[in-house]
Amino acid sequence: MVKRSITEVQTALVNLHQQLVSGEIYLDAIPKIDSLIENVKHESRTPVEIAEPEHHDQQILTNFVSDVQAGQHPQVDAELINVILKFANAKSVTFRRMILVTVESALENNLISTEQLKTLFHHFSQPDILLAHIDQATNQAAFGRSIAVNILRLILIADRSGYFFLTQDDISSFLNVVGLMAILERDTRGFVEGVGWVHLFTGMANLNNELAEHDELVRGDKIFLMATLVEGYKKIEHSFSMGENEDVANFLLKLFQQHQLYQDFFIEQLKVWRSELNSFNPYSKVLWVQLFNYRHLMQSLIIDGNLPEKVMKAIVTD
Repeated sequence: MVKRSITEVQTALVNLHQQLVSGEIYLDAIPKIDSLIENVKHESRTPVEIAEPEHHDQQILTNFVSDVQAGQHPQVDAELINVILKFANAKSVTFRRMILVTVESALENNLISTEQLKTLFHHFSQPDILLAHIDQATNQAAFGRSIAVNILRLILIADRSGYFFLTQDDISSFLNVVGLMAILERDTRGFVEGVGWVHLFTGMANLNNELAEHDELVRGDKIFLMATLVEGYKKIEHSFSMGENEDVANFLLKLFQQHQLYQDFFIEQLKVWRSELNSFNPYSKVLWVQLFNYRHLMQSLIIDGNLPEKVMKAIVTD
């Protein structure tokens, strides 16, 4: 089969999302998503452009956080927003961490305006940011994708907690990019010595967890998020080792508590997943890795006291 470009996969996935929302498809989404994952075209590695901050940029963040911690109420200004936008993918783990602390402090203390939040959301949610170099071998762009996911989660929490600025169109378009990221992401690194956390599947699971709380999402949207994240997790060819399985499980458990429909859909995903594992080549390292990733996710679900009985039975039945 001819490999598809990201643009072609994106078009197909948007259509699939619309079909789920309208009720045109349901279980057919599973093989369709699997096909997109298996047939996406991967590109050769290209240089990652990273703008490195100077001491002055670091000081802008440090001064803001220090003022907040001292009980002052500094307003977020254009200069601070520009530092966040320009240097979010900096190589320095300290600088990236300071950006997250700055955004958290601004939101927790209501020091950022709605217009500034809109600017951050529309920047970090665009495909050029969330999907940067995602179709290439492991590279430094992953740090930019990771911090974007974490910033977006904070913004979504703020929107739900009182800012109320995101529109239905904002959310719908965003879901398409989130779903595409879930099926394209292959970087399984957790903490990287000297350069900090990547942890992309944890970031995506936590982002989905927050999206599941938003009233703008209908059941088809949530099925879309579940289907893309689980199928993306299923196809990973490297071991998860830093709690990603627990974070994906937490997202699934939240959906299971919201409606039986999500339990039923996941049970059907399990049937497909298990049939693939039962027929795999025992001499393939990749397939052994996928088997253990599966087991770790199932274990994370089982040990939670809130797992619905029907899902439990589906997991333990082999």
